[in-house]
Amino acid sequence: MKSKDGGRLLLLDDETNYRRPLADLLRGEGFEVVDVGTLEEARACLRREKFDLALVDYDLRHDKASQQHGLTGLDLLKTPVYPMPPVVMITNKVGVSEAAQAMKAGAADFLEKEHSTSKSALTAIRNHIEIGRLLQDRNERYPLKGSGPALSQLRDLITRWARTRASVLILGETGAGKEAVARALHNLSPRNLKPCVTVNCPTLKGDLVRSELFGHTKGAFTGATEDREGAFERARGGTLYLAEVGDLPPDVQAELLQVLADGEAKRVGSDQIYRTDVRIVAATNRDPKEVLRRDFHDRLAEVVLTVPPLRSRREDIPEIADYWLERLGQEEKRRRELSPEAMDLLSRVDWPGNVRELVHFLEHLVVLGKSEAVISAEEIRQYLSAEPLTGRDPFDPKLTYSEALICFNRQLLTNRLTLHKGVKREVAQSLDISPTALYDKLHLCGLM
Repeated sequence: MKSKDGGRLLLLDDETNYRRPLADLLRGEGFEVVDVGTLEEARACLRREKFDLALVDYDLRHDKASQQHGLTGLDLLKTPVYPMPPVVMITNKVGVSEAAQAMKAGAADFLEKEHSTSKSALTAIRNHIEIGRLLQDRNERYPLKGSGPALSQLRDLITRWARTRASVLILGETGAGKEAVARALHNLSPRNLKPCVTVNCPTLKGDLVRSELFGHTKGAFTGATEDREGAFERARGGTLYLAEVGDLPPDVQAELLQVLADGEAKRVGSDQIYRTDVRIVAATNRDPKEVLRRDFHDRLAEVVLTVPPLRSRREDIPEIADYWLERLGQEEKRRRELSPEAMDLLSRVDWPGNVRELVHFLEHLVVLGKSEAVISAEEIRQYLSAEPLTGRDPFDPKLTYSEALICFNRQLLTNRLTLHKGVKREVAQSLDISPTALYDKLHLCGLM
């Protein structure tokens, strides 16, 4: 008997004589299987439960409701669930047009029924499950937490548009979760096994703008000591995410527009043209019509997704807080939880910095908070009204070690930002840390 850790499968096939034996065989191979005979049952299962993979009959010729409405197994991919598990289509005979249609719709694979129990088919199923779990792990690093109507609607739109090639412009306030939306669009797309490359537009100045986007050759400008690939090359076959795209100068926007129209670019300092193959996802926290050229805006905004501010979805705050307290507790080896009164108080705060501000507030509670495991409403009030650490001497004897460390880091980072004229990439290089680590420290110190 195989171990029962193969994964959880949803099997949809309207032929009982085929479905039941296949389900039994898969269970014998270590999979947990839920088998259903109609499209509507499968949709209900996806809405109600989580699966690692869905095996779906393409034809559904005996499913009267589906036949009546002209539906096939492909229509399961339109079910508004997030995230959708990998879907492998099964059919009596694989035609070229059906296979192409299935892949375009977002199916992970296509198997013929007569070979669906072969070793190669079972290997393919296991491989797709592993890929699906990898993508789920990626989603957990960039989580969209919350089950309220606003975020549920956004998830539906992400699922719908992720499988297309359309450029997406994401709008939302700072800290609302625009990067999480961009990552979800990539992870749920057919390009998910290729890179998702982020270009943080506000950090780019002068020659760095074109170099970061298109690459450069050795000697192209002062400091270009070697050839370097640009973001378009690094993201080939995947997704290029332009964070705060409104910070790009108008002339660079025009250049980008031409690259997107032609599908080709060249490195700074080179006449050699290379082909580009990326899906563009961009984001801004400002009015796009004020910061983007009209033609560039129209090219980016084939699809527009708006991330709601946290104050407009307060019902999501408990789920977000519970998730991050659990995650931070594991990272810091110090678990804390909110009392019902503390959770209620937290849910009534406006959080102008949105999810990012809430997360950093929770981080302070875990790292700097009291020794008690339960966070009280009084502790929340104390932190909300606490004297700010801005300007405090890190050697003040009244400060705890953690508070003193924050004060020291704040002074250090403020000094380096001034020295490097706000160019965060240079600040990170001068401190020998990654840009991501720098951003985390800037947030923790209240400098972003």
